[in-house]
Amino acid sequence: MGILAAGEKAISTTNRNFVGRMGSTKSEVYLANPAVAAASAITGRISSPEESNKINIQDSTIKKS
Repeated sequence: MGILAAGEKAISTTNRNFVGRMGSTKSEVYLANPAVAAASAITGRISSPEESNKINIQDSTIKKS
């Protein structure tokens, strides 16, 4: 944890985003609402809450619908 290095990506629920605010000017920061941020933490990529509901937490598999 800490500031972002060049090439790193993060998703944040802050209300401000400008180049270099969270670290390197060559990092990428995406703003999202809390539900999208939580879903993304579960899936490991930017995801909708509906997508995270398809994950079986106990065996970490994604259900096909």
